Amino acid sequence: MSLLIIAYTFVVIVLVLAIHRNVTKKSKTQTVLYLPDNFPIIVCLCGSTRFYKEFQHWNYILTMRGKIVLSVGFYAHATEAHGERIGCTEEDKIKLDDLHKRKIDLSDEVFVINLGGYIGESTKSEIEYANKNGKIVTYLEPNQTKQ
Repeated sequence: MSLLIIAYTFVVIVLVLAIHRNVTKKSKTQTVLYLPDNFPIIVCLCGSTRFYKEFQHWNYILTMRGKIVLSVGFYAHATEAHGERIGCTEEDKIKLDDLHKRKIDLSDEVFVINLGGYIGESTKSEIEYANKNGKIVTYLEPNQTKQ
């Protein structure tokens, strides 16, 4: 079942990106998406990549609620995923952070996975970026930032 969900999520992301490339109008300050009124809400998951299981859980839950879910593609701090075994340079980390902000650009909402109230520097930066760009930001747990 989970393989089917992963495959479905991949197809949805590819379709979103294809739609984005074909129906956007670029200006100097922003990209505007023109989507039908009944198009599903797009949610971008944010949080520490150490919360691999929670990312998978909420990807499933939000997908089953009919939302398109964009998530991280590399779990640098997760012991159960590929991150700690493969590694990530500081240059890669900067590129991944920027790529995740592009996912926020595509989204309507940001869902912060702040297990135990934890919000790290990258996630803080993503939340600030989302707020600055008028995105709805919701949290798994009440927002009481812990370092």
